Parts: sequence; structure tokens; C-alpha cells
Amino acid sequence: MNKLNGSQILVGQPVPCDCFDGHGNLLLKKGLVVETQKQVDFLIERGLFGQSGSVSAVAEKIKADVRPPTPFELLNHYNNRLKQLYSVLNSEPGSAKDPESANFSERLLQLAGDIQKLCQLDPDAVLGAIHLDSSGRYSVMHPLYRGILCELIAARKAIVEQDRRWLIAAALTCDLSMLKLQDDLFRQDQPLQPTQKQAITSHPIESARMLASLGVTNAVWMTAVIQHHELLNGMGYPRGLSMGEVSAGARILKLADMYTAMITPRSYRKAMLSKMAMRDIFVKRGSEIDEELAVYIVKELGVYPPGVFVKLQSGELAIVTHRGINPKAPVVKVVVGPRGAPYDKPVERKTDIREYEILDVVERDMIVKIDLHKLWGYEA
Repeated sequence: MNKLNGSQILVGQPVPCDCFDGHGNLLLKKGLVVETQKQVDFLIERGLFGQSGSVSAVAEKIKADVRPPTPFELLNHYNNRLKQLYSVLNSEPGSAKDPESANFSERLLQLAGDIQKLCQLDPDAVLGAIHLDSSGRYSVMHPLYRGILCELIAARKAIVEQDRRWLIAAALTCDLSMLKLQDDLFRQDQPLQPTQKQAITSHPIESARMLASLGVTNAVWMTAVIQHHELLNGMGYPRGLSMGEVSAGARILKLADMYTAMITPRSYRKAMLSKMAMRDIFVKRGSEIDEELAVYIVKELGVYPPGVFVKLQSGELAIVTHRGINPKAPVVKVVVGPRGAPYDKPVERKTDIREYEILDVVERDMIVKIDLHKLWGYEA
């Protein structure tokens, strides 16, 4: 191994090799991201060692690549950043590893701000990823998608940008005390154990306690975390609050959490169809879910949200890619022909033409290979 210098590690870019201190202790795993120059300086001061040749080669390649990242590349990058933020926490609730925990809230808010920019860049592509991409670790992927949906709903409700950022931060951290349990439950097909039930019931309070130990004090953020499982009818937890006692942020977070959980497949069930998830939300509006927000989510996602599979009048199977002026006639790309044969390349259809009208939302065809970049026109 060779000693590295500051010019060989690029801020905001994945580390291209494992990096160690002078005693051989692993400081950074390949693929993690150093987000600030202050972090780079700290690591260099400790003595940073790695495969200097490979670091330099990748650094040069990154510098030479002037193509702006696609929304899907940014999502992958944010996934890694969130995973890295979670990694500073020990297994014991409320404790953290220094020095990374010192600026936890600052880094979380930076990520929340970047998520806001991504939602402005291409909301259709982002919604498409939420409905189509479930390949990541649930405890990281679900908070990220939940935060995106919070931003889109809150922006439609005209909540100010800074308060939306606090809300995204809450969406990324409201399950902080049960990250490992979430991944376990994602794969589990057995009934909950008593200890698991207790961890679930107490996780809003425990997560808030962890955030407080990490220096988080903002009321919008903390209140949304504590209340995100409260229901308007008073049947939620941990405090059984009702109606006016539940904050606006917590109501949005609850809705985003519910929808993204329903459309995500588990080991023991398929993903719920978007129309069924919407129906479930509308049934619960006014009792469990804020009635106004139930309307907002439908308006934001559309009758046929980007990323859902639909059957066309032509007999073809298509994926919705863009919402249109007419909510019942979005832009779609056909992936399977009328005789069941997959197309080599997605073909765009205008569903306001009678021949290509949408008949219904259907389950995802698992045989079809999904290329998000091709579907949304981000091919290199």
C-alpha cells in the first residue's frame, strides 16, 4: 500500500478502493463517498493508505467525464451517501462513532437539499424509479423513496422549501433505531416476535432520542419523527394522538411511508398495484389519513404514475414514463407486444389515441428487463 494525498480523493465522488490508516485499520470502504473537504483533511492527517495507482486512474477518469449524472445515477449516489450516514451509528441505540457523528445533521440536510434538486430535475424519472427499482437494501431504499415522495407532496401543498427539507430529513431518519430490524422484516415471512413488536412500537421515540444525541433540535424534523405513526382517529402509536394533535409534517410523512411500503415487494408478497394502494389510502382518508393529503397524492402521482405497467387497447404491455395534461392519458413506452413477445427497444405510444388507450394497471412482468436509462431517454 502507498500513502495517499488529498488530490487523490475527490469530494463527492465514490472512493475507488479500500483505504486504511497507518495501523492497517479500514477507514473507508470502496464505493463510499467523502462529502466535504474537511473530512478529506481529517483522513489525510490520520494517514491514509491505499492502492494509489488505482485511485489516481479513477480520479482522472472522473475529471475527464463531463457528462452530467442522470437522475438514476444520482439516486444510486444518494443511496450510498445515506448508507454511509447510517454506518456511523453503532448497534447500541443513541451511540455514534466519532468524528463522523459530529456533523450528522448537517450532512443529512445536505442530502435532503440534493433530493429536492433531484425532484425538480426530473420528477417523472424519480417516480419511475420508486415504482420500478426495489433492488437496494430496504432500510436505505425505503427512506430515500419516502423522502422523495414527501418532497413532491409537500411542494404541491405549497409548504416552504426549508420546512420541506426538514421533512425530508425526518423521512430519512424516522426509523433510525430499527434499521437492522427493517431488513430482517423485509425478508421475514413469520409472525412478529414479541421483541420485534416492542421495537416497532417504540421506534419513533427511540429514533428521536438517537437524533437528539446526534445534535438534532429542529422541531419540524423531531416532531415528524415522533408522530409519523400516529393516526387521525387516535389509533396510532406511540402516543395515540388524534386530529389536531398530529403535525402537518407527520401527516405527510405517514402518507409517504404508507404508499412506498405498499408498492414495495417483500419476500412474502408481491408489490401492491398503485391503484390498489391509492384505493387503500382513499378508504382511510378522514379517519387515519388526512383527507386533503389523500387528494394531493393522487394529483401528484396521477391516475397512472410513472413506472407502473399498463395494458393498452392494442394488446401491448407498456410502462408509464411521463404524466400528461390529461391524467388518464400519460406517455407510455411499450415493452411487450400484443402476442407476448418482448420488444428489443421500448416504443413510445400516445395514449390519447384510441388504439393505444389504457385499459388498466397490471402487475409488473418480471420477465421484462427494465433499463431505466432507456425508458427515460438517458442513454449515453
